[in-house]
Amino acid sequence: MLTLTLTSGTIAALGVLAAAPAGATPTTDCVQPTQTYAAGAQGSYVVPPGATTVDVVASGAAASSNDYASGGSGATVTTTLSVTPGEVLDYAVGTSGDVWTGGLSGTSPSGGSVTGWYGSTYGSGGGGATFITSDGGVLVAAGGGGGAGLYTNGGAAGPATATTTSGVFTGGDGSIYDYNYYSSPATGGSSTVGLGAGGGETGPGYDGNGELGGNAGDGSGSGGGGGGYMGGGGGTFGAYWPSSGGAGSSYAVSDYTIIGNGSAGSLTLSAPADPVFQSAASTTFIQGQDSPFIVCAPGGPGTTVTLDGTLPAGVTFTDNGDGTATLAGSATEAGTFPLTFTSTSSIGTETQNFSLVVHDVSAKTLVVTTFPASLTAGGQVSGTVTAYDAQGDVATTDQDAVSMSSSDPLSNVSQVSLTDGTGTFTSNLYTAGTQ
Repeated sequence: MLTLTLTSGTIAALGVLAAAPAGATPTTDCVQPTQTYAAGAQGSYVVPPGATTVDVVASGAAASSNDYASGGSGATVTTTLSVTPGEVLDYAVGTSGDVWTGGLSGTSPSGGSVTGWYGSTYGSGGGGATFITSDGGVLVAAGGGGGAGLYTNGGAAGPATATTTSGVFTGGDGSIYDYNYYSSPATGGSSTVGLGAGGGETGPGYDGNGELGGNAGDGSGSGGGGGGYMGGGGGTFGAYWPSSGGAGSSYAVSDYTIIGNGSAGSLTLSAPADPVFQSAASTTFIQGQDSPFIVCAPGGPGTTVTLDGTLPAGVTFTDNGDGTATLAGSATEAGTFPLTFTSTSSIGTETQNFSLVVHDVSAKTLVVTTFPASLTAGGQVSGTVTAYDAQGDVATTDQDAVSMSSSDPLSNVSQVSLTDGTGTFTSNLYTAGTQ
């Protein structure tokens, strides 16, 4: 019933209740200490807390192919770096060149370009290298493949079978195409200065420079050199016959395994670390509704998350095996449920006290708020009807119609439709007194 008090020709409205605060919002982004980056990516990786090593799998990009020959494959370098927590590792992932232009290391030049005028029929650009640096020093370089020449495959940046090595691994030489129509190994170009040198036809291919693979020489159908570390494979000079580019060299500050199977450039960094909870310490479920929540406390490969405490009926807990876990299901009972999560990695253990609140959102209380505070008999009053659940929160699932009446026989208030738990109304009141 709408209750209004009329005094000396005016009425005063009663009934105000503030809404309770909403429940916690779950974390949606869970930053893992294992990250994978695709060709062309460039940025920084921050070593997570507790980590002293980072496992690296870096692939330089293959060179592009032409109509008759294949670009050389990039190198895949696998190693483990010694690091300190909070250290910043900068990375640039190589891309494959096209028929004219060498591939990139991130957004920086790397693979050598083509100068021959026959384009896709003959020459192709060298592949971009993949780099990891720290404070400007190179930690890992995975060389890019050498560009294809006329009927001659570009030099490969790594061996056909996996090899464990240290220091610099020199990328493979290019080859020439001679009048007998076959490819033969050649030693032209420079394998001691810069990177993979470009092939050439009427003149030798150019040496690499810094991290840039050499461009193809003058004439048609010669491949650009692959990008990589200092000392790439030599491009070839075919004495009026087009030739292919040498591949870029590879390097790591620690011992590494290398194989020449890189196609698209890629990079994976993985660091065992102390778990850190990134997700909120509480959340609110709605009774009768499926309300998933992701617990996030990653610590590297093999991190597990366990639960201590009693879940409400209908809710389940699943460890995802990667430092995350999932609360899911439709709770059939309301209340507050204290829980404890424990995340364990190969480095350490972290716990979090957690509160799961389940709301019974069925409407338990209807509150009427009217305004203005007073009016002259015969005037119009406006009001809001709000439905509250048992926890004192607005019952946002309530979409019902509320019947209303007044002791003023002349009033026209009758029914209010609720949307998300609230509704509004107006009514004229004519009878003096308390209504």
